[in-house]
Amino acid sequence: MIIKAEHYTLSTDRQETKLRLRAGAWKYNAEMERLAALRDSNPDSVDRLSPTLRMSLGYYMNDKKIAAQSGRDVSAAGNEEAA
Repeated sequence: MIIKAEHYTLSTDRQETKLRLRAGAWKYNAEMERLAALRDSNPDSVDRLSPTLRMSLGYYMNDKKIAAQSGRDVSAAGNEEAA
């Protein structure tokens, strides 16, 4: 079953819709990329981040993964904010 709305079509598969929306909303963020690199090179440093920043990084990286799986270019070169 498809429910049509003015600006989008929402399928009954809410998970698929949620992932598609998250992939479309993801935006490159240089600060989050630096934190991700720090996390990868020095995992203990993440413990010193505020809980809010850790959660933001987790959401950012999860959304980036979803965007990449949907075929979006998630590289710095492919995004405007990278410059």
